[in-house]
Amino acid sequence: MVLKKHKILVVDDSDNNLFLLEEILLDYNYEVFTAKGGKEAVEIIRNEEPDLILLDIMMPDYSGYNVMEYMQSNKIDTHVIVISARTSKEDIAKAHKLGAKVFIRKPLIITHVLDKIEEVLNLKS
Repeated sequence: MVLKKHKILVVDDSDNNLFLLEEILLDYNYEVFTAKGGKEAVEIIRNEEPDLILLDIMMPDYSGYNVMEYMQSNKIDTHVIVISARTSKEDIAKAHKLGAKVFIRKPLIITHVLDKIEEVLNLKS
């Protein structure tokens, strides 16, 4: 039996965060796509249909909120985990209202991110 390789899109305007998450997720045998901003993320979402999106909120071209609004208006039902330094109650509430399953505060604790990925993708046994 061949197990499906889950597709994960990592969206962040920080090269360091993209590189770190991509390398770790590849080590865990995920198929990984990266986008340096929201507009690039929307193109990848359209073309690759990822199973999960790790999404930053604050980006210069098109925010994570814009990406989630696009997904809602186009009825794209992909799991979203928000990873952001914006951690006010309003930001967290807005992210959940727009469909985020989980909100993770930066700076990242990688083991926490991996646990949440497994949880959202129902990989925990």
